[in-house]
Amino acid sequence: MCPYIQKKNGEHFTFEKNQKGFLETGDEVSTYENSSVELQFLDGRGTMNVGQYSQVKMEEDDAGTQVMNMIQGKVNISVEKLENYQKMMEEKIKAYKEDLKTVKDEIKQKIVDEYESMEESGYKFAKKFEVQASKVAVAVRGTQFLVYEDEKKGTEVVVLEGGVELKSKNETRTVVVNEGYRVAVAKDGKLSDPEKIDISNLERWWEK
Repeated sequence: MCPYIQKKNGEHFTFEKNQKGFLETGDEVSTYENSSVELQFLDGRGTMNVGQYSQVKMEEDDAGTQVMNMIQGKVNISVEKLENYQKMMEEKIKAYKEDLKTVKDEIKQKIVDEYESMEESGYKFAKKFEVQASKVAVAVRGTQFLVYEDEKKGTEVVVLEGGVELKSKNETRTVVVNEGYRVAVAKDGKLSDPEKIDISNLERWWEK
């Protein structure tokens, strides 16, 4: 079965292979066997690969932080460092403008229009993003990491590059997890100490 989006207003539609669309606050994405979805957030600065049998929901808190709520399954998340992303966006918008001179493309045109609108308003690419699972919140900066959410086993976070900050919803302590370490979060919200692992042995499902 193809992945599908459940819209906040109750509507839902499926995603065919290589199909593009826009995810809005309150939308929920579900995948099935042998299906996956790539999502972008932070205005394209971050990418989330949602693996098979997974369910995530895009939300936003009162402070304006974008939140991806992990309901079940597995995701691979990569967030570009702010300075690198700004340079990349400037180059991409320049290329899109050149393309639009010869070929009409609604997706590219919308990206260019939104980027120019943000520039005019003085918008800065400094919005925050975090991943929330059942018992833990993961504060995201410039990093790449995995989150596994299982109803019976709890949550597991593995950092591939950079570092993340984990805060249990049931504990007062915060744990910083750096590259090459994992942390398990039990169903009662208790955080394990960071454990060193060999990330080269991980199954790289998000690259398939």
